[in-house]
Amino acid sequence: MKACLLLAFLAFPAAALTCDERALELERRAHLLESREFVRVASQLVSDCPANARARNLLATALESSGDLSGAASQYQEAERLDPKWAYPHLGLGDIAAARKDFETAKEQYLQASRLAANPGERSDAARSLESLPGSSRSYSFKSAGSIEKLLDIGHDHRGRRGASVRIPSPSLDSFVSESGIAVNFTIEFDFDSAAVRPAAIPQLIELAAALKKAAAKERYVIEGHSSSEGDLAHNTRLSLERAKSVLATLVAGGVSPAILSPRGAGPSRLVLENGVENKEKSRRVTLFRPF
Repeated sequence: MKACLLLAFLAFPAAALTCDERALELERRAHLLESREFVRVASQLVSDCPANARARNLLATALESSGDLSGAASQYQEAERLDPKWAYPHLGLGDIAAARKDFETAKEQYLQASRLAANPGERSDAARSLESLPGSSRSYSFKSAGSIEKLLDIGHDHRGRRGASVRIPSPSLDSFVSESGIAVNFTIEFDFDSAAVRPAAIPQLIELAAALKKAAAKERYVIEGHSSSEGDLAHNTRLSLERAKSVLATLVAGGVSPAILSPRGAGPSRLVLENGVENKEKSRRVTLFRPF
C-alpha cells in the first residue's frame, strides 16, 4: 500500500511541488520501490523535469540498480552537465567505472566528487568511495578521516601500545607499528622537483586535517617527506623537507594546530623495495609518524 501511494504521489506533476521537491521525495522513499518501478517513476520525473539535475541523477541511480550501466552513465553525465558543481553525479560515474574494473577512472571521478563536496555528507560519501577502491601496487590507499583516527589512535593516550604486537616496519605497507611509534603512509603527489602539492592530493589532505583536528594538545606528530633514489642525495633530502613543510602548511590552513606538528625530510633514506626492486612512486611519499 505504501509503495502504491508513493507511485501515485510521484508519478504525476503536482502543482504544489517543485521539481527539486519531487526529486527529494523520491530520494527519501526510493527504497520502497522495486527496481522496475524505481526506473519507471524516475523516468516520469525526468520527462516532467528534463532540466533538473536531481531528477537525472535519480534516473541514473535507478538504471544502475537495474543493471543498465550504459543508460545510467548517460544520465549521470547529463546531471553533471546540468549542475557541474554537484558531487553526486561524479560518485555515480565512479561507481560505474569501478563496476567495469576501470579503477583509474573511478578514482578520478571520486577525487572530483571530493573536491566538489559541499557538506560533510558528500565529503564522507566521496571518502568512503575512494577507500573502497582496490589497492594499487603503485600507490598507497586513500584513507578517510575515520580510518586515520583509528590507525593513529588520535585523541587517546597510546603509550600503552609500546611493546604491543609489532608489525614488520616495512615502508611498503600502508601503516605499521614499530617499537618507536605508529607510521601511516600517504600518496600525496607533487610536481617534479617541486614542493607544491598537486590538486589531486587535496582530498586526502582534507581527510587528514579532519582527523588531526581531533588530536589532544599534548599529542605530537611528525610529517616526514620521502624521495625516490633518483637525483642528488642532498637535493632530494632538502626537497623532501620542503614537501613536508608544504603539507604542514596545508594542514594548518585546514584548521590543524601547528603545535602538534613538525616536519622532517628523510630524502631517499628509506626506499620502498618490492621483490628487491624500488617502487619509485611509493618511495615519493609522505608519512605521518606518531612517536611513542
